[in-house]
Amino acid sequence: MSSSNEIEQSNELEALQSIYPTELTINSSTNFKIEIYPYTVESETETNSVGITLEVNYTPDYPESVIPSFEIYNTRGSITKREMSELKDMLIETANQFLGTSCVFTIASTIQEYLDRFTMDSEVLASNIGRGTPVTIENFREWRDKFVVEQKKIMEKQRIEKAKKLPGPKSGREIFEERQQLLISKIGEAAAANQYVEEDDIDEDLFLEDEDEEEVNNEDEQDEE
Repeated sequence: MSSSNEIEQSNELEALQSIYPTELTINSSTNFKIEIYPYTVESETETNSVGITLEVNYTPDYPESVIPSFEIYNTRGSITKREMSELKDMLIETANQFLGTSCVFTIASTIQEYLDRFTMDSEVLASNIGRGTPVTIENFREWRDKFVVEQKKIMEKQRIEKAKKLPGPKSGREIFEERQQLLISKIGEAAAANQYVEEDDIDEDLFLEDEDEEEVNNEDEQDEE
């Protein structure tokens, strides 16, 4: 495993711990499970009618060149095996659209949205308010495609903001001035301590750029004459 993948996995798992403090079960640094429900239960009288457990296994090449290995299990509710299989295929499609980046949270969010829509549809049918639109992989994929686009926009915005905070490359003049300041500081410290600065302690490279600039200026003056 490359060090960059190991760092990415560690950072992602740490983030997931803060997002799913009670739902996340860590078996090892490369294997964990997340219990996913449509919404957070606020009281003891509330219950979720459906639930899915997402089990993730990190592989050495994730996230650089592969998506995470994962399985989903129907732990509560009436989701059929066919629906679970179709959901798994769609989750793989979704993860592949984020290949090269950490995507476990995206997978978990997609599952939670599916469960939320599944629950809403079931409640509408049960209340006889209306027939509603049954949740199918086809109509849910339409939402998923919009979700992926929005996620990529957010990630790109975060990348740009992060890049803005990084210092730009220094010019030759800035590097030279920093070196001069370092030398002046060193001479000042030595003078304060009543010491001499030995010739060997002075970096001649600090003055090379200055000398080069003087030579260029002299050549320009001769050309003008």
